[in-house]
Amino acid sequence: MTAGVAKAYGMRVNFEQLNPRACEYGTSTKKVAALVREVGASNLALVVDFYHRAVAGEPVGDFAGFQDLICHTHISTCGANLERGYPDMKDFAYYVELFSDLKKAGYHGTMSIEAPAENLPRQGEAALKMLRLADLESGGWA
Repeated sequence: MTAGVAKAYGMRVNFEQLNPRACEYGTSTKKVAALVREVGASNLALVVDFYHRAVAGEPVGDFAGFQDLICHTHISTCGANLERGYPDMKDFAYYVELFSDLKKAGYHGTMSIEAPAENLPRQGEAALKMLRLADLESGGWA
């Protein structure tokens, strides 16, 4: 219903999977992708949140069956009490692999970092530098 109303205004609805600790609905990327396909609206797409995937125990680079639905991705670290943070150099190998997997899946969309804003100037800049290096190490975006 939301996608139908949004379409009349030229808007797209981005449906994001959540983690099982957040709610009881839409807690698997594949389940959310199945709902997006079932609805079949041309303006309904999938957001892949790697934080939620990690908490749910989903494989990071497995996009089989839904890679064509992905419109956006989110990243952040997943702390001891599920707190979110900025990725840093200790996560470098993870992001090289993630970028490589996204490229293999044909993804050329956007990615955002979900982390506390109070650390943005210092940690955001460091995260961006690391992500750029990881991108280059994974072959760069064509």
